[in-house]
Amino acid sequence: MIGKLNRVVYTGVIALLTLGVLLSGYFFYNKYFINQPLSTVLENSNIITSYELSEKSHSPLLKLKLSPTVNFAQEFQNFLNNNEQMLSKKPIYLELQSNPNKKILKFYEEAHPVIYETLSLGNYSHLQEKINYLAQDYGLTKPKLTIDDKYLYLQLEDKENYLYLMFNRSDEYPLIVNGLGSDFL
Repeated sequence: MIGKLNRVVYTGVIALLTLGVLLSGYFFYNKYFINQPLSTVLENSNIITSYELSEKSHSPLLKLKLSPTVNFAQEFQNFLNNNEQMLSKKPIYLELQSNPNKKILKFYEEAHPVIYETLSLGNYSHLQEKINYLAQDYGLTKPKLTIDDKYLYLQLEDKENYLYLMFNRSDEYPLIVNGLGSDFL
């Protein structure tokens, strides 16, 4: 009886030690092979002011506060290309935050249906005309629309305020979530 009890105790201790080693390995891997390289990249990026990492639907959600830039599409494409290994291997969501004012938000409220209609139908030829027409109505200067094989980029500026939007054209990662304010950090 005592021999069987010793076996159960030894088995329980070995199971707890194994679980401890596995959890330690998991947290070590996350810290030094995922979070630390990602933090280094994000802190050294010119286009990102601040960031926050959390969870959304059991996938990582990386909230990025964007800084003003001359060419958002090119800068963000460079950022994604340079960090493709970290951002496209597993499901990850990127939430982009800008610094819009009321005029830009009103513009986006009116342009929003046109953009999503264009994305669903795949008819991009008239989108630039519609964006330019709306921007003229709202007094926004130089709206920039860029389309590549994975994303549609929209850059709106009004003096020191700006709104940078990205829309997925495919189901590849990272998936983009557009935040319209700058209040998360």
